[in-house]
Amino acid sequence: MMKKLLALSVFLIAFTAAAFSQVSAQATATATIVTSITIATEENLSFGNITPSISGGTVTVPPTGTPSYSGVTDSPSPVETAAINPAIFTVSGTPGAAYNILLPGTITLTGPNGSMTVSNFTSSPDADTGGTLSDDGTEELRVGARLNVGANQEPGTYTSGSFDVTVNYN
Repeated sequence: MMKKLLALSVFLIAFTAAAFSQVSAQATATATIVTSITIATEENLSFGNITPSISGGTVTVPPTGTPSYSGVTDSPSPVETAAINPAIFTVSGTPGAAYNILLPGTITLTGPNGSMTVSNFTSSPDADTGGTLSDDGTEELRVGARLNVGANQEPGTYTSGSFDVTVNYN
């Protein structure tokens, strides 16, 4: 009986040692530093020359395409200030990376005797879907908006100083 008990004890010790044995595996750690995303202004937003009306109106400069007028008209003279164009930026960073776009809500243009608001900012690529940098790590970003011209808006040059367009990686 003692031999059976001794044999059973040896078996249980061997089984217990096998059940609590340790195993290990190795892994490596990596990190990739991506190119910082940047945005550079290539061209400023310009609504051109506008002839106001007694009821006011709007000028919409889309990111791409032709401006539209409601209640006001454009004026080709003087030529020096007649240019109409969206703001154009170059976004640069890691090739193929997706990024999102944050546009301003409204800004105020201030002139010699009054002000006007700029609203409804839009972009191409669209701010709701964001953009994707090309194989060379760049993309052109165009931003347009709507200028709200007051009734009998006073003549003069109206400026905002600046407005922010923000981009960051998704």
